[in-house]
Amino acid sequence: MRPVRRRALVVALPFVLAWAVVVATFAGLRDRLPDPLATHFGADGKADGFTGTGAFLSVVTAVLLGSGLLTLVPTLRLTKGLRAQRFAVALGYGMSGLLGHAFAALLFANADATRASRVSQPLWQLGIALAVAAVMGALGWLLASRDAASVPNTLMERDRPAAGKRG
Repeated sequence: MRPVRRRALVVALPFVLAWAVVVATFAGLRDRLPDPLATHFGADGKADGFTGTGAFLSVVTAVLLGSGLLTLVPTLRLTKGLRAQRFAVALGYGMSGLLGHAFAALLFANADATRASRVSQPLWQLGIALAVAAVMGALGWLLASRDAASVPNTLMERDRPAAGKRG
């Protein structure tokens, strides 16, 4: 696989997978979800924002796939070196993990609620989402480093000063 295609796959894959997990979770819980869904919670964990179940998947799709696209384009255009690309990939993986977990946890919090206003989401869920983001970011960093072997030596040598020349 060509390096650019591989890089595009590596960058886009976590966003597509996170979207698929949220859609599958939604489909599995659909009959147990209130309409509207509690989608925003205050510091006390109580619901203070709501979204209709019909609009929820549109929002998830726009946020996850849109974030993936907004991560993909600049990452593929980075030419300053592998380190900048690795950081961008790791950041994208972390973001997809954070958003994917947050959306799925939101659906589980709403499951079996008679009214969305009674749904609560404890603040420790944010800690779990951040932990998922850290693990996913590390995975992205590791996966992005595999491209180092695919960079031709001529490109890496281009940036080095030639032996015997003074700059």
